[in-house]
Amino acid sequence: MPVTTGHHGRPPDAIQELDQFRQQDKDAARDFLLRVKALFPSTANVSVFTGIETLFPFIQHPTPLQQKVLELDINMDGAQLFILEDVTGAGKTEAALILVHRLMAAGKAQGLYFGLPTMAVTPFKHNNLRLLGLSNKVLLCSPRQRG
Repeated sequence: MPVTTGHHGRPPDAIQELDQFRQQDKDAARDFLLRVKALFPSTANVSVFTGIETLFPFIQHPTPLQQKVLELDINMDGAQLFILEDVTGAGKTEAALILVHRLMAAGKAQGLYFGLPTMAVTPFKHNNLRLLGLSNKVLLCSPRQRG
């Protein structure tokens, strides 16, 4: 049976030392999260959601996914996770932005995270957001370095 090790792979000298390492880890994690939180505004300044036509005047008939996020009950208490999946061209980006606008206007969200399947998709998604006038509000992270 393997020996449980303490901080940095060495056994703790005493149980109190292990407890202290745990508290140090908790403190370090809390401090890190507070520093990250300080980078973002505490509340978003978002206009009231008045409908899809305000966000996307070019959409005359919402796709089924877009209609679903328009009708979705967002009034649950606590954290909520939404994963939108559909085929190419089904209006997922617009559906996500509709849902996020509704959530932010209701004070239930402060931003949006796009999880994209490949790095190759990232420039296309950024271009979509640029066409919607949102590129200055987007941070793209990628392990690939540009020369």
